[in-house]
Amino acid sequence: MNSKKLRTVFFGTPEFALASLRAVFENTELCAVVSQPDRPRGRGQQVSPCEIKSEAMRLGLKCHSPKSLKMDSSENVALLRDLNAIKADLFVVTAYGNLLPQSFLDLPKMGSINVHASLLPRWRGAAPIQRCLEAGDTKTGVCLQKMVMELDAGDILSESQVEIDPKWDTISLSPVLSKMGGELLSTYLQKLLPDSVLSGKVQNTKAVTFAQKIKKEEGAWSPDWSATECHRKIKAFRTWPGVRAQFDGADFKILEAETVLSTLSLEPGDLALC
Repeated sequence: MNSKKLRTVFFGTPEFALASLRAVFENTELCAVVSQPDRPRGRGQQVSPCEIKSEAMRLGLKCHSPKSLKMDSSENVALLRDLNAIKADLFVVTAYGNLLPQSFLDLPKMGSINVHASLLPRWRGAAPIQRCLEAGDTKTGVCLQKMVMELDAGDILSESQVEIDPKWDTISLSPVLSKMGGELLSTYLQKLLPDSVLSGKVQNTKAVTFAQKIKKEEGAWSPDWSATECHRKIKAFRTWPGVRAQFDGADFKILEAETVLSTLSLEPGDLALC
């Protein structure tokens, strides 16, 4: 079924959202893109656009980069006016980085879809990939949910799951879920028409867990961590903030680890060369 008649706006920022952006571009009439503003990036900290804005410009799409959707500023008034003029059927959001106020959610005729990197209602919030690894989950996945004002609380429209390879960390798991999200979204969009109704499964509120935003201090190694806990945190915080420790006055960033059965008589904090 050809869904090119659907008029859409896409909200997203990091590399993770690229597969979703391409799914929307290929399956709908993508009228505009909204991303986070240009910021200092990389080792040189030069101001540059995010991955989604760069791809939008490459595709010849109009891209807005407001500082904040919450601000009652002339910039946001203009953005609301521009998006309203599009008369969009659907907004699609993947890892945008900000909550959409009700004034934005009210614009599209059909509503808004969020591509979320967990099997909701588990891991609502900002860091589902990191928190599932930190918790030692054996499976995860992606959900399409109908957006409401409550954080990640909308009905589940579609989902796909994957068994977590014990060797995966945030660097290796993120692209797996990004690709799954793009494929799930593409399949769903192909079934929609401008008069379709977004209906799905209500989330089980008794099973809700929250994926709180990662804080820098969470990467500070503690001798109170068990071997399993340490291993999970190293995988979860691989991209940021990393797990850091001090031995004999030297700072170490632990990039990889493995739990093994050992006959060595060591206490937490001891360093052995093997």
